[in-house]
Amino acid sequence: MKEQSCFILLTGVWMYFLKRCLTRCACLLFLFAANTTTAAPFAYLNAGESVAVVDLNTMSEVKRLDVGRTLGHLDARPGGKYVYGVIAGAVGSSLVDREITVIDTTSHTVAAHIAIPPEEGFSANDYLTVVTSSPDGQRIYAVDSAGHLYFIDAQSRQVLASVHVGGGVKAIDVLPDNSVVMVALSMRGTYRFYDTENFTYKGVGGFGFFSPSGQRSIRANPNPRNAFGGPYRHLYHSCGFDRRTDTDECVVSSVGVKDGEYGYVGAERMYTLLPGGNTSRGQITFSYDGQLAFVNGVTGDFFPDGYRKSANIRVVQANGPRYIGSIKFDTNDSIPLNIEAHPLKNQLYVYTGRADLYKVSYVWGAEGFPSTQEKIHISGGGIAEGHFIGGPLPLNARTAPGSVTSPNLPINAVSEYLFQFHNGNNELPVGLECKLDKGAEFSLDTSSQTVEPGGWGDVTLSFSTAEVGNYTDTLTCTDSTGSIFSYSVSGNYVVPTTATPDSGSSIILPTQIIADGATSRTINFQNSNSIEAVLACSVTSGAGPFSLSSGNIVIPGKGSADLTVFLNPETSGIFTGTLSCGENLGGSFTYNLSGESFGPLEAKLVDAWPIRGIVDMGYLFPENPDSHLKRRIQFSNTNASPTGLSCEVRSTASDFYLSEIPGSIAPNGTFDLTVTYHTDRHSPPVDASLECEDSTGHAFIYKFRAGAVMPVASVPATGAEVVFPRQQVGTPATSAPFIINSTGNRVDLDVYCAPHLLSEPFSDAAGPQPHEKFVAGEDASLSFDVFFDSTSAGEFSSEMICWVMENNIGDGLVEELAFTLKGSAFYTLTSSPPSGSTIELPQFTVDPTPAEEKTTDLLVKASNSTISFQNHASADETLSCSINDGSAFAIDQSPLTIPANSNATLTITVSAKEPGDYTDILTCSGSSGDLFTFTLKAKGVEAPPRRTEMQLPLSEGPHSGKILNLSVTDSEWNLDAAQSLTAASVGTALPQGVILPHGAVSLRLTDGTAGNSSTIVLTYPFDLPAGARYYKYGPTADNPADHWYAYPGAVISGNTITLTLTDGGAGDSDLSVNGIIDDPGGPAWISAAPGNVTAIPTLPQWAMMLLAGIMGMLALSKVQRVRST
Repeated sequence: MKEQSCFILLTGVWMYFLKRCLTRCACLLFLFAANTTTAAPFAYLNAGESVAVVDLNTMSEVKRLDVGRTLGHLDARPGGKYVYGVIAGAVGSSLVDREITVIDTTSHTVAAHIAIPPEEGFSANDYLTVVTSSPDGQRIYAVDSAGHLYFIDAQSRQVLASVHVGGGVKAIDVLPDNSVVMVALSMRGTYRFYDTENFTYKGVGGFGFFSPSGQRSIRANPNPRNAFGGPYRHLYHSCGFDRRTDTDECVVSSVGVKDGEYGYVGAERMYTLLPGGNTSRGQITFSYDGQLAFVNGVTGDFFPDGYRKSANIRVVQANGPRYIGSIKFDTNDSIPLNIEAHPLKNQLYVYTGRADLYKVSYVWGAEGFPSTQEKIHISGGGIAEGHFIGGPLPLNARTAPGSVTSPNLPINAVSEYLFQFHNGNNELPVGLECKLDKGAEFSLDTSSQTVEPGGWGDVTLSFSTAEVGNYTDTLTCTDSTGSIFSYSVSGNYVVPTTATPDSGSSIILPTQIIADGATSRTINFQNSNSIEAVLACSVTSGAGPFSLSSGNIVIPGKGSADLTVFLNPETSGIFTGTLSCGENLGGSFTYNLSGESFGPLEAKLVDAWPIRGIVDMGYLFPENPDSHLKRRIQFSNTNASPTGLSCEVRSTASDFYLSEIPGSIAPNGTFDLTVTYHTDRHSPPVDASLECEDSTGHAFIYKFRAGAVMPVASVPATGAEVVFPRQQVGTPATSAPFIINSTGNRVDLDVYCAPHLLSEPFSDAAGPQPHEKFVAGEDASLSFDVFFDSTSAGEFSSEMICWVMENNIGDGLVEELAFTLKGSAFYTLTSSPPSGSTIELPQFTVDPTPAEEKTTDLLVKASNSTISFQNHASADETLSCSINDGSAFAIDQSPLTIPANSNATLTITVSAKEPGDYTDILTCSGSSGDLFTFTLKAKGVEAPPRRTEMQLPLSEGPHSGKILNLSVTDSEWNLDAAQSLTAASVGTALPQGVILPHGAVSLRLTDGTAGNSSTIVLTYPFDLPAGARYYKYGPTADNPADHWYAYPGAVISGNTITLTLTDGGAGDSDLSVNGIIDDPGGPAWISAAPGNVTAIPTLPQWAMMLLAGIMGMLALSKVQRVRST
């Protein structure tokens, strides 16, 4: 594969994006593509009182433009509409010295002369020295010899503003975003920056590390970027005599814009020193991609014709500067006056003092920086500085010229391809014409159009046919700059590929034996089209046992290709899956896959494991006919089909036998094979071999070992529960004896017991671990004691194990003797909670009144807790208790007498006058030496302010809504809640003849001392009639059901009712002595009723009687008036 270059467009210029594509590595996606044939921009060079226009592609002069003056400084921009020039030297007092000549780049004619008036107080002889324009073509910037910088609108050609920058301006340039104009001051060692919008000074830049006294230049990077956190937007260049080092040197520095600063960033090495060979024409330029900077220099000897030295261009890595090398001119031409880079190519143009224009084509990145040179001589050429390359640039094609394939028919209903061309480099419209060579199956929506600056030109290519085949044509587009874009277009009318077997078939793969590897089937695809078909295939299956030879298959035109499907699961079973393939030519294929995999049985020992390769079955006791040793092996069949199994056991003894074996094991089934050992005689260890084979040929072999011995005899018997004598704490330990006897065996046995491993308070009293060797055929015994010694009361238990060992079978265990040990210990005294506990008393409340103002402690609500002490002795016990501090906590008695075998209770009370957290220590000691310690904790909180008054609106009657006042007259109780109710809402119906015309009142009193009484006064907004009674609702001591009853504890006088209520007694509806009083009730009238009860008219009856009296008086008055007439 040839070396390729990929480019993207950034801020109107081409950026070098990728230097090479590796072998077999496609280039990155083109955002825009270079045209096939490109019209070169032009070079504009000073030639006396004319300007020479040079075609850079052919390196030929195409026009000599008479401008009527010598333009020593020119400014051309690639894609720009105009070239600007100034004389750059005083020629007299004529205003020509202060004019900017404007040259049209399309017609190559002089378009205008822009006169720049001199500043007030300055002479017209202050000629214009430097001119440049913004990259977007909207502004012109010029400097005169007096050091004034002019901001000029390029459309109106009017001066917008001017600033004085100082004398000795060498060069100016504009950042790519048009935001800042940059000024290089020769001989002053500074660079200045000015805002292009508000014409203000932005800052000054300098090298800081270098102070040359010679020429300076500055140039904006068209593609600013670097590896140090950029962007670095411009490049400083300075050449001359360094006053610090007394050497003749050049420096290039790349400097970035950081936080609005435009000066050198000293924290980073952003400069490089150039070799000797300075020139008084210090110039700098960038490659089109912004990666390289070029600086003019000189080399060689003096020439007799007066020219000093020949050209030598220094090449610098632009961002993060690093000197790379030099471009030398073997023709010994003279000093380079100016340099400029091609805006689209790896080309550099050097204009020398002999009026020769060199085109240098270089290879960036290649070893030695190779380059070629060709030149043209400009007759009459003279010194010129500034940007000298510009003019129209070609359109940019979004699609790279080359081969383009339209979407296939009839897969796509419409086959179209859009070509787009962008005029992003020019300030003028560019014409575009496109045509097809054949124009049969392919057609265009337009053949000619104009693309405006910044705009797009769209050309739609359509492909249409109804015959299967491949069709081609050539599309050629030419823009008005002479650029040619050529495309080889193709389109296809296709039919889907076919397959054997057909899509929708079921493919059954051969049965697979896991040990033998995968099985497979092949599908053949045929392509009858002339273009290749590409299939993408995948398999879906739950267990994932299917795989493909390839997920993507390329079928050549008029050819075929195979796809292989494999079955290779990790487990056995019947598997299914779906194979799906889709292709670029519209075909789709689906197959149902199935296959079976067959594997050996799986076997595992149940409740046993081999030791040294042998399964230890242990020992049995032959005197016991029911004593058998058994081991199980479980076989599992994970196959989808039955699997056969056969087994046999081999041994020198006939005491091993197997359980019945079925001929086969069902699919996904299991079978437990039991190996049993039984004998009726003593026997040393014997071995047996179990050999099994399944129907797949897989073999299973297990080794077993077993023997027969007499059990040892123990006192107490194994499994017994050994209860130790009950111990009083502090008295000597109690104990229990253990004896183990040999019963005579044909093998040696070792007996080990482990009382030293018992949990406390059981122990072996620090004696050695009991052990005895029982020699075969001899009598022997092992005896030892276990002790119980507790330092605390309670019930205790532990387990003791003894092991009978014989080392010839497995881990050697013959028999295990287990004993359960139980013991109990008691104190003289115990407590609940136990000693050492923390007792947290209930929270208590404290009167918020300051301590110095309190006259009573009644509002301090104490809390208490209790400790129960138990006496386990047969005599009474005396307990003395004390509290360490005692300021908040108190006990009800000390000493405390606890009767024999009984208990007594100690009550602890906490009470304090200030809220807060309280802690103290309670210590008690018994007459028998028992000691108890408790930590006491309590929290006192400030009681909320007591409410003693409340106002309620009456709920019904003629005074409904008027205010009823409630007040608690004593100092203890708090009026927690109250509400007025209608009589009907309180409960059941009132007794016959009793009414509550003003409703009822429900109130709740809290924070009182349990069992105390409270006095409450109800003040009505009117006098209560004589005979009124106070009725309450709720339970009473003689009737626990809720009912209405006349309350005798009420005194009614005038408009007040005084109630006396007792917590848990008369008037308290909850009947609980709990410091809370509930009182629903209200004033009642007794109306006329059967019997001798005298009715008291209700207010509505009074109103009716009053109304009747008034009506009678009115009637009488009317009769008197009639009589008087």
